[in-house]
Amino acid sequence: MNAEAPQHSRDDVSLAELARPAMERMVAKVKERAARAGVIPVTRETWPAIQAAKKARQ
Repeated sequence: MNAEAPQHSRDDVSLAELARPAMERMVAKVKERAARAGVIPVTRETWPAIQAAKKARQ
């Protein structure tokens, strides 16, 4: 085993879980701003529809 490789512990998972609410707030804020500006934000949910619309325009 490489002595220089960082050792991952269970704390890494809890840190990811702690960051989740902040990430969700940030995503909600971006979606709200986009809705106010009248644009569609590119998200995991909207990407397939955006691609289909691009193909339909061609």
